[in-house]
Amino acid sequence: MDLEVKEVSVKIDENLILDQISFVAEPGRVLAVMGPSGSGKTTLLKTIAGLLEFEGDVLLGDKNLKLVPTRKRNMGMVTQDLALFPHQTIWENISYPLKIRGLKIDERNKKTKNIIDKFGLPGLENKLPQEVSGGEQQRTAIARAMIYKPQALLLDEPFGQLDTILRYDLLEWLKKVLAEENMIVIFVTHNQREAKFIGDNILFINKGQAIFNGPFAELEKSENGLMKEFLRKDI
Repeated sequence: MDLEVKEVSVKIDENLILDQISFVAEPGRVLAVMGPSGSGKTTLLKTIAGLLEFEGDVLLGDKNLKLVPTRKRNMGMVTQDLALFPHQTIWENISYPLKIRGLKIDERNKKTKNIIDKFGLPGLENKLPQEVSGGEQQRTAIARAMIYKPQALLLDEPFGQLDTILRYDLLEWLKKVLAEENMIVIFVTHNQREAKFIGDNILFINKGQAIFNGPFAELEKSENGLMKEFLRKDI
């Protein structure tokens, strides 16, 4: 089922951050969200996740999520700072969403082991997040967001703090992982190379409005002055 954001507006401290933004994200495809700093990219993800009040509608299939609490929206989110629990091991971090959903320990352990193996993290189960590399922390955060099979995965510049080589190694890995899933993925980035590599479609937003939604090749051909300048700067 599609995720439709329909004429959504968000005000924070009386400032209009999202201004009647509308778009559709499809399962099995990555929607990469780009735009200048302060354009509303992170606010958009928080709104979809249910962390902010808004006007308009967020629809998942035929269900309107406006009155659905965050914990019941079945969405996984990875923030820029990853928000891993520093006092919990890699195993405990990844399995935490299953624990709070009340899964029995045998099923929890099976799912956690499977995703640790799939994400290339075996041998790190008993380490704390600060004891593993930046790339391993990123994999841990994404594993935690995906372990309960969310209908939508919201990624807010998850690799922005990494050096270029490691970033693209992880992008390649993530693209392979997502190819095996049929979930909605919204990937926020300020980097056009990331967007071009990972995105099936590009959503370009400015001042909280969607001004482009389509393939990256069409974005490059656009005569819109703001987008042309944005792409020139990010080379």
